[in-house]
Amino acid sequence: MVNQFNFLTTVFFFFIIQALAQHTTKNNKNIPSLKEGVFMTKEQFVNQHPAYSPEDLYRAQGISRFTIRAWSTKDSLYIIKDKRKQTILRDSVWGFYDDGLLFIQLNGYFHKVTLLGTISLFNEIYPLVKAPFTPVTTDATKEIIPGMIDLHTGKFYPYDPKSLMELLQSDEVLLNNFKALNKKQRKKMMYSYVERFNNRHPLALW
Repeated sequence: MVNQFNFLTTVFFFFIIQALAQHTTKNNKNIPSLKEGVFMTKEQFVNQHPAYSPEDLYRAQGISRFTIRAWSTKDSLYIIKDKRKQTILRDSVWGFYDDGLLFIQLNGYFHKVTLLGTISLFNEIYPLVKAPFTPVTTDATKEIIPGMIDLHTGKFYPYDPKSLMELLQSDEVLLNNFKALNKKQRKKMMYSYVERFNNRHPLALW
C-alpha cells in the first residue's frame, strides 16, 4: 500500500513539473537562444549583434559574479575599449539581454520585457519623485506603466485595446475577432491576443 502511494505521488509530481515547464516556456517556444550583451539599436538586437558583450563592460575589481543588469544600475555606464575605461550615455543604449531577460531603455531607465515576441510587452517602472522630508520610496510606491513594442518597427505603444488593434492590422482574422469583442472583453483578452499574434507571426531573430 505504501509503495503504491509513493508511486502515485511520484507520478503526480512528475505531471505537475511537466505542466510548469510547459507554462514557463510556451511564450518563448518560437524564440531561439539569444546573445547576452548591450544593444545600441533595435536592429542590433533583431540581428543578434550586440554592440558590447559582457566582456566589454567595465566591472570593479573584486566582483565575483557580474551581471549586465547590475552594470546598468550604476550612475554612469562604463565600457572597456582599447584597454581603456570609457563612458557611454545611458540614453544612447536601446537595451540589453541578460540571464534570459530583455530590458529596453526609455527615459534613462531600463524596463523588463515580460513577454518577448513580435509584439513584446513590458512595464515602464519609475521611482516616484520624493518631496523633502517624505519617507524613503519603496518598490511598492513606484509608478508602473504597461507598454508594448513592435519589434519589426521599433515603435512603442501604450498597453490598451486601441493600440493593439493597430498592431493587429497585419492579421485580418485576429483583428476581426478582436473587434467583435465588447469593450470589457477586449481589455480582458488583450494578453491572449498578443500571444496568438506572436505564435502566428514568430519574431525572426538571426
